[in-house]
Amino acid sequence: MTNTTNNTNTTARTPEFLSTAVQKKDTAKALKEKATALAADFKKEGPVKAVKKNLRSIIAILLAVIVVLSILSFLGGLGYKSAVKKSVECYIGKRTLYAMNTMPNCVWKEYADDMGKSALELKIASIGEAAENKEEMKNEYDKISYEMDDFDDLSKREVKEMKDMIADNYDSIDEKDIGNKMYETTITLEYECDGEDYEEEGEILAVKINGDWYAVNPYGYFLSIA
Repeated sequence: MTNTTNNTNTTARTPEFLSTAVQKKDTAKALKEKATALAADFKKEGPVKAVKKNLRSIIAILLAVIVVLSILSFLGGLGYKSAVKKSVECYIGKRTLYAMNTMPNCVWKEYADDMGKSALELKIASIGEAAENKEEMKNEYDKISYEMDDFDDLSKREVKEMKDMIADNYDSIDEKDIGNKMYETTITLEYECDGEDYEEEGEILAVKINGDWYAVNPYGYFLSIA
């Protein structure tokens, strides 16, 4: 398995209610006003008329709630095995929303600053890339699956070497932010292409950075669509 490049060329139109801090504040206020008006109409005109009258407001409120819940459900709190599993599945065309969580926030911000964009824009763009990758996988490969071996602890020397590589690869990551415990597993991909069966193996490491686990390849790069 190879790592995707560090450059994100895809641009994304960020939803208005997520673009900037100012927009978030203004939109939160607008949504609150819509909800208040909707509640008042429910009492005054009944549910049927209220829904018809406030249909666009209801859609806006539901959309905001769905997006926020979707993002929160994919943030943090993962063990090292789960983090590696989800990163691999995102990489092979599953769990597209997890594309946002394949790298630490400091790295997203590092890329965003380099490109003159917001980190959120890049995260949303990565979801789009993951969705495109999913379609490509469907078109090119059949019966794609993977197996994950047991995880082995890295030695102190190996941990130090990996810390050095990660810190060298990413300016925003300091060695002190990287955990002293790392695990390595072998991922075996099996798939069918043009009627032929194929199998590939690759080593993936679980590394803890700023309190969260991530999947990293042997060269110190995150297993990411971005």
